[in-house]
Amino acid sequence: RLIDRTTIGTMNGYLLDYLQGGRVLRMITPWGVVQGAVTLKPGAWQHVAATCSTSGLMRVYLDGAQVGEAQGVKPPPLPASA
Repeated sequence: RLIDRTTIGTMNGYLLDYLQGGRVLRMITPWGVVQGAVTLKPGAWQHVAATCSTSGLMRVYLDGAQVGEAQGVKPPPLPASA
């Protein structure tokens, strides 16, 4: 995990991680999941970024190049707090 602000097993926040030994970059949000094929290099600095627009368009980037894009589905509203 690179960034994790979720409750385990949910999509109530955001998470940015990599899978398959650094070959897949993934972001999880309440809107959905986006991932892209990458080659992360152990021991080397690389720039990783992810965005999610107000319309749910999610993108992941490696070293300034877009490697994945997905249109998410608007999540249900959060329940009102008591």
